[in-house]
Amino acid sequence: GTVSGSAGLRDVKLRLTRRRSHGGKASCSYYDGLSERFRVMKCGAVHGRYFSVGARASVSYLLPSALAAGRYVLDIEATDAAGNQTRLARGTSRIVFYVG
Repeated sequence: GTVSGSAGLRDVKLRLTRRRSHGGKASCSYYDGLSERFRVMKCGAVHGRYFSVGARASVSYLLPSALAAGRYVLDIEATDAAGNQTRLARGTSRIVFYVG
């Protein structure tokens, strides 16, 4: 992806969360960029953790393996030199998708 308005970009972070259903019961997890694994969390994307992917306007991150079935939310947060952060907006900085 690309971060627009990237003058003085300080950091770009990603947060990837997953919700899966098992017989009517949901389990939720977030992707930990340090361990490169999904970790259990309370349901709701806000409970996931961000991980840094650098301070460049062009962002690329390759997951170590294919995603399992579930509902995913990918949030992108950019911070400029003044400390201003992007606001989450569905379709641009918040992407919701499903893996079957």
